[in-house]
Amino acid sequence: MCWPVPFNIVTNGEATDPVAVDFIAYCLSKDGQALATDKGFIGEDGADFTSAQPARKITVGGSTSVSPLMEKLIEAYKTVNPNAELELLTTDSTTGVSGALDGTYTIGMASRELKDSRLRWRAGYRAGSGRYRRGCQPRQHHRGPDC
Repeated sequence: MCWPVPFNIVTNGEATDPVAVDFIAYCLSKDGQALATDKGFIGEDGADFTSAQPARKITVGGSTSVSPLMEKLIEAYKTVNPNAELELLTTDSTTGVSGALDGTYTIGMASRELKDSRLRWRAGYRAGSGRYRRGCQPRQHHRGPDC
């Protein structure tokens, strides 16, 4: 049985960590969008990507529904930037959002949209499954019919 599963990521304001910025750019790229489509999410056309090669560790954590795609994105990103270390912690959407806001995670994952508009405004909120957006009005994509 298929059901819509939103794919949302959260940062505490605009992402400033060099690895987070580079990784999000990768997710928006042609290669990142192709992975999203391959995993049953709706991807969109992306631009070519060239990594800035930042070397740091970031932590991505949250939703179990988003985690399989995020795992593939991280794995693929590490092939274009072996200098970066991305740790994936799978918990739940609530922990993904709160962890991003309190600094536990550099990027939080959620399989549902943020409800509180003030929280959306405070957070760097990006929505989509393979497509990331910034702003208060999230855009959601859903798993395709073959999920």
